[in-house]
Parts: sequence; structure tokens; C-alpha cells
Amino acid sequence: MKAKRILVAILSLLFIGFLILCTYSPLQPTAVKVPAVVTGAPEGDGAAAPASSGPKLPSLITPKVTLTAGSFPEDTEELTAVLSAGETALLDQFTQLRKADFSGSTCYDELAAWASSHPDVDVSYTVSFPDGTVVNNKAESVDLSGLDAAAAADAANLLLALPNVKTANLGTVGGNGFSYDTVKLLQERLPALALSYDVELMGQRMGPETTELDLTGATPEQLSAAITALPNLTNLQTIHLGDETGGIGWDTVNAIGAACPKAVLDYGFTLWGVQANLSDAMLNFSHIPMNDNGEAVRRVLPLMRNCTGVDMDTCGIGNETMASLQADFPQMNIVWRINFGTNYSVRTDVEKILASSPMRGGDLNSDNIQVLKYCTKVKYLDLGHNNDINDISFVSYMPDLEVFIISINDVSDISPLANCPHLEYLEINSTNVTDLSPLVNCKELVHLNIGRNVGQDELRPVVSDISPLFELPKLERVWLGAITAKHVPAEQIEQLRAQIQQNVPDLTLPDTPRELKYPAVYGVDTEAGTPSEGNWKIVGYTDLSIALFDETGWLQEVLHPRYKLLREQFGYDNVPNCYSLSYNDPLY
Repeated sequence: MKAKRILVAILSLLFIGFLILCTYSPLQPTAVKVPAVVTGAPEGDGAAAPASSGPKLPSLITPKVTLTAGSFPEDTEELTAVLSAGETALLDQFTQLRKADFSGSTCYDELAAWASSHPDVDVSYTVSFPDGTVVNNKAESVDLSGLDAAAAADAANLLLALPNVKTANLGTVGGNGFSYDTVKLLQERLPALALSYDVELMGQRMGPETTELDLTGATPEQLSAAITALPNLTNLQTIHLGDETGGIGWDTVNAIGAACPKAVLDYGFTLWGVQANLSDAMLNFSHIPMNDNGEAVRRVLPLMRNCTGVDMDTCGIGNETMASLQADFPQMNIVWRINFGTNYSVRTDVEKILASSPMRGGDLNSDNIQVLKYCTKVKYLDLGHNNDINDISFVSYMPDLEVFIISINDVSDISPLANCPHLEYLEINSTNVTDLSPLVNCKELVHLNIGRNVGQDELRPVVSDISPLFELPKLERVWLGAITAKHVPAEQIEQLRAQIQQNVPDLTLPDTPRELKYPAVYGVDTEAGTPSEGNWKIVGYTDLSIALFDETGWLQEVLHPRYKLLREQFGYDNVPNCYSLSYNDPLY
């Protein structure tokens, strides 16, 4: 027996030696494919492998990663395992991992975080809700309508582990399931998640299809519940709240308005003695003095979703404050009154301003005329014959301007007109204007008067280049006059004449200057500068010249129909009642 044991021992030693010989083969290391060596550093941590002191010998043993679910080779490409808490830290040892299924694992926060930081790995796992609902992390919707109140409290944490979920059905809120507080928590923690649910409120069950809600007489608790629920009633159009005598105060109204910003609020109130409702389309405070600089009105306007206009004519609030109010509520037409000159007075929503009579309305100058910038809806503006206006920057705020008369003034810069694309009729005669280039933006310009744009001594600048007018496709009438025309190159006049003749092919004009058989009429530009009685001759007129104010004789044949419309728009036939004077304004 002893000899037998010795023999077994000898054979065992021989077998071990054979294994050692097989492991340490004399073959060169370069001829053997060496498996990856695990350094223990997580993937991407920047740690470098220790320098080799010589050629490595190949190993027949593949390193493994030990998890609760078992041991898996480090070069595993597809892994299925149920992980325990803390084991996601070991996953980076799988250097070849491309796909992993961790369904059944309950360390949801770890799984979500690891999946987010490893987008190159196709990670699957499931989240189990208290009612038994199991949701895959790749799901885009989840139905949680079966959760009771106790289980619903955990839903927020569980949903955080499902980053792909875009919609969640919560069932009926306010009953035995989700509470309003839990819904609010979900909305705060998951603002991108669309929640769908019905609400149980004041004995009413409402859902996404609900368009009208009556909260009249609701208790504070019911109102608090409604404020939580309203953001999810996405089709709600009207909310009835009674009036300020019914117990619902402005703080609650503001909170309801913020919770449902698209719904119209039906709420009655009194402001500055005016009975109004938040659902009104108009507010009229005309001629009601306000001593709070408009703050009460400013507070109520955000809640008036139907309101399109507010009349604050003569309320005693300054122009800048009113302009600020208008800027804050651009969807509303907020109207107030401006005064300029001595007697000129208009509301900011006027379409016509006629202020060409200094003897009636007072002298206008560049300082007292700038308030017109608040009249942004003006279409027809006549400021002629005021002499001292040299700054027309206010017209930059009048995008709808169609007619502008600034003749007989000191203006030289007409660049603000570049912001008036609908301008049709322009008189800048007897001014210092020399540069017509801003008019290239006025593509709808039909009628232009640039006559007498030099002083009688001709020492002022003069219009000498009309080429910008070649860019105006609708131009039909240009009044140059004798004095202006002689400073413009003849070839430019001929080119413009051809352009106008093409725009108005049926227009018949005299080939040469012709003699009038009646006294000169106002507006005719003569070489002498002053019309004379009896017969006289128009010297230097071109085919483009038309006396705008003559409605008799041969000029009537070619008078542009726009002038007739102009007289109607300004009411020139009703002098002096046509001027923009305070005593002519029935709303003053």
C-alpha cells in the first residue's frame, strides 16, 4: 500500500510538470495572440497601463467579473444579469460590452445613471411599480391609473428612472389615486413629462376635452385643488369666477390665471368707478383722472385675454408712461391723447393729422412735434406751412403712412421715410431736401412734389439728382417745377418721363411748355417765383409737371385722381373744421 501511494505521488508530480511545460512554451511571444489584460481602472478614467519590463507570456485563463448573478468573462459582449445595489460600478470592467439586459434589477437610480453615461451600450432594464405594472426603460408612455394614493407617492422617483417616457396616464386625480400634491411634485420634478388625467373637482369629473369650468362659490380648498389641476386641462377656454364680491380675491384670480394662461376669465370688478369684467374686449377710462400713474390698469391687463383696446384719453398720465404700457401689451391698442402746438390735440389711434395752420393751431417746430411718434396708426399727415420743422424722425414710427406733406419747412433729411413702405403721396417742395435716396424703399409712391427746393437766392442746397426715383415702379406724377428742373440733368428727366409714360400709357401731356389763359393758381412754380395776374407763360416746365391745386383748364385733363381722394381724406373743403384742433375733436 505504501508503494502504491508513492507511485501515485510520482505520477501526480509528472502530470504537474507536463502542465508547466505546456504553459511555458519555448514559442516566441510575438507568435501568440495575447488576450487583453485587465488593469482594474474604469473605462475612460485616463489611467495608463504600467510599462512592461519585457515580453508578456500568453495566458490561457480569461479574467472574469464577479456579480451577484454569477461570474462573467471581461470580454463579454452581451450580458444578461440581475444587479444588486452598487454593482453598476463593476460594469466598466466589461471592455467589450455592447448590449446588456438588467431586467429584474431594482437599483433603478444606478441603472439610469449608468445607461445615461454609456450611450454606446444598448441597455435594457425594467421598473416595477407598486401595482405590479412593469415598464421597460425604452417605453415612451406609461399607464399608472391603477396606483392607489399610497403607491402614487413613489411614482415620481420611479419615473425618474424612465428617461424615455414622454407621457403618463394618472387616471382620476383627487379621488383614490394620485393626489393634487403628487401631481404637482411630478410636474416640478419632470417638467418635460406630459401628464394626462381626469380631475375630480367640486363634484365634477373633467378631462382634456373640458372647455368650460365654473368655480363660482368654491371653497379655498377647492380653489387650491383647481389651481393644481388647471395646467392639465389643456383645452379649457372659459373659467367662471363670479365677481369680487363673491369671496374670490385678486391673489387667487392671479393664481388661476397663471395656472391656465390661455383660458378667458369671467370675473367682474370695478376699477376707477368703471364696471368691467376680465372677459371684456374693451376698457374705457376716457377722461377719468388717475393718480396712480396707471398702475391699477397695468395690474389687471395681463388677466384680460379677450381685451384688444384700452381707452385712456385724458387720464392725466404722461406720454412715456403710456408708451411703456403699450409696449408691455402690444396685442392691445392702448389709446391716450397728445397735445402739440397751441391748440392741436389728437388721440394716438388717429389716422389723419392736419396741422398746417400756425395761425389756428400754433407754431410747430422740431421739438414740440416729436410727440407724434406715439401716433403709430397715422395714414395721412399734413404738416406743411410751418417753416421751422427740420426733424421728421417721428415718421419712423408710422409704418402705415400713405400721405405726407411737409412742404414749406426747414427739413433736409428725409431718411425716416425709409420706414414708410406704403407711402403713396409725398410733398417735400420748398424744403432743403437734396438727397432723394431714402425714397427707394417707398415702392408704392405714386405722386411726388419736389418743386422749388432752393431759396429765392438759390443759395440753399438743391435737388440735382433724381436717379433714386428710377427705383419706384408705381410712380405716375412728379412735380419738378422750373427752378428745380433746371438743376437736374436733362437725360435724367427724359429717363423719368419715359418711365412714367410706361407706368401710365394713356397719360397725355403737352409736348412743350404752354401758355395759360387765366391767372396763375396757387402751387404753380414760375421762374420769377411769384405768379402774376393775367396771361403768363410756364417757363421750363417738363412733361412731368402738374399743378396739384388747379382743377380748371387744361390741367384738369391730366389731374391725378389721387389728389381728389387726398382732399376727401384731409377734408380740405371743410376749412377750418378739418384741422386737428382740440375744439374740432368730438372726443376731446
